[in-house]
Formats: sequence, structure tokens, C-alpha cells
Amino acid sequence: MIEKGLLAEQPCRLERVPEDKLANLLEDTAKLPDVYLDVCHNPQAVDCVIKELSKLHPTSQIHVVCGFSKQKDMTSMLHSIATCPNVKAIHPVTSQHFKL
Repeated sequence: MIEKGLLAEQPCRLERVPEDKLANLLEDTAKLPDVYLDVCHNPQAVDCVIKELSKLHPTSQIHVVCGFSKQKDMTSMLHSIATCPNVKAIHPVTSQHFKL
């Protein structure tokens, strides 16, 4: 699933993936998760996205799938994600993109 997701074009900010597109990526479509995509570029943006997701889903455990460009402040962004109480897991991914 992650490999297919990496091939998707980037939507705008904190955009929810429609269920019909999500169903094409998942084998088990009985219970589709809420999936949001965002292209945070700095720690402040990560903070805002995590806070907004926590507001949208206050009782949910959040799984974060993330990748970082080499020139980004990965340590600060991971710290923002890891210190949020709603975050259950962080799933780092790699890409063949020239910036990564």
C-alpha cells in the first residue's frame, strides 16, 4: 500500500483522501481509515498538521507515514510528531525522488 501511495500526485494541504481512491489501494475495504496527505516543509507546519488531526480525531490513534528531503530539519519534525500524545506510530518511507 505504501508503495502505491508514493506514486500518487501530491494534493494540497491536509487533504483527505476520498474513500473511492482509498478503496483502490487497500485490500480490506470493510473499514477504511481516514487518510490525510500533507507536504509539510518545516517543524511549524508539522506542529499545525498534527494539532489539526488531533482536533479532527480526538479519540483516534494517529499513524504518521513520513519522508523528508535531505535539506529539511528532520530531527525537529520527528520530535513534533513523536511528542504528540495521539500519535501511535511513525512509519518512515524512502523514495527515489532526486530531492530525497
